[in-house]
Amino acid sequence: MRHPRFELGPSAWKADILAIILMPLFEEIVYYTIFELILRELNALLDFHKHFYLISLRLIMIFDFHHLKKANINYIAHGIRVIKVSIILITLGIIGIIHSLFPFTFVETVSNGVKKIADEMSHF
Repeated sequence: MRHPRFELGPSAWKADILAIILMPLFEEIVYYTIFELILRELNALLDFHKHFYLISLRLIMIFDFHHLKKANINYIAHGIRVIKVSIILITLGIIGIIHSLFPFTFVETVSNGVKKIADEMSHF
């Protein structure tokens, strides 16, 4: 029975033999390279976990089934308030587009409107 390593072809076991011969000569480089590869893998894993954590935080922020209780407001009042703010923001967006095309119009309207909404929302 043949060794499974020989099933990969002659170049695979030749590379192993070459590595065994050259390893004592380049021991520091080989260990450094392996260490570098391990660090890269760990960094990639850490980046994945950071990304996954941020996504989970965003999902928590999107879905809050106790939002109305925490805000101490009923469904209808909350809906009216959010629709009102949304209409104002859409209007300010349209005014902002008009201002971008004609900079001499609505000079401070958008910034004042956004500041006003931010002030109102801080008191909700």
